[in-house]
Amino acid sequence: MSDKKEKVLIVDNHPLTIKFVTDLLVKNGYQVQSAMDGLAAIDVLNSFSPDYIIVDLVMPNINGAALCRIIRGNPSFAKTPLFILSATAAEISCPAEVLGADLCIAKGPFPEMGENILHALRQPKGPDPFEKMGKTIGLEGVDPRTITKELLEVNHHLEVILASISEGIVEINGEGRIIYVNPAASAYFGQRIPALLGKNFLDLFPRGDRKFVSLLLESDIRVSSANCIEHRSRFLSIKSLSIETEAANRVVVISDVTAAMKTRDALEEANKALSRLSRTDALTGIANRRWFDECIHHEWLRMQ
Repeated sequence: MSDKKEKVLIVDNHPLTIKFVTDLLVKNGYQVQSAMDGLAAIDVLNSFSPDYIIVDLVMPNINGAALCRIIRGNPSFAKTPLFILSATAAEISCPAEVLGADLCIAKGPFPEMGENILHALRQPKGPDPFEKMGKTIGLEGVDPRTITKELLEVNHHLEVILASISEGIVEINGEGRIIYVNPAASAYFGQRIPALLGKNFLDLFPRGDRKFVSLLLESDIRVSSANCIEHRSRFLSIKSLSIETEAANRVVVISDVTAAMKTRDALEEANKALSRLSRTDALTGIANRRWFDECIHHEWLRMQ
């Protein structure tokens, strides 16, 4: 190994895993930075350029799968060796290739897991140094857990539902930063999902509209015409629901009400036109007796 220390970013929400991997790598001559979730990892990557990235899959505030897509979507890290450190590799197939990761390392007993991490980091540089290792290593001695598999399947089921509905769903943390967004919301804002994750939700709107959107997020308004804002040639209805957790996250439900708003405006114009027609003579265009009766009634009340 050269005198220059290679840099590693480890992303995991388990403090013991962070400490073990950090101590192991520092002892073996690596420079290490850590992050407890995907959102924190995005912030770290703004000032730290690792030679290797190790990512846990199951994490709060932007999970490992989403973080892998964000990393691979960034030209600066498009070719950085990326390893998934998975506690679920024995229960469900690790989607390393789909997520753009080079290798999946199963979480297991610390000594064996540590050896597998070092083995991956020490692979010689080349066009595909991890090809001979297979897509997942470290499964020996790791027992599948039925309950974990069931929870993962339920989570996948919910993700499929959220991906198929027409309403936009955005989850923001207590600081207003986006930690989840479904395809419909991505389409409303005209940006890919990895590009939206980690952004401040209010920054998606023009500066002049942000105060109003902020009020919508904090209010309990449920009338579509009252919580509607025009954005990118659409009228969007924005409703916010608080999640009763320690993190104080909120779920924002976004609906495209453009057709309804246009129908309402057309109906209002039609009613105004009908009112004008009922008060004027069709031949001369002069106000008729109905208009006279309305005016005299109004003036009589004003005189009183």
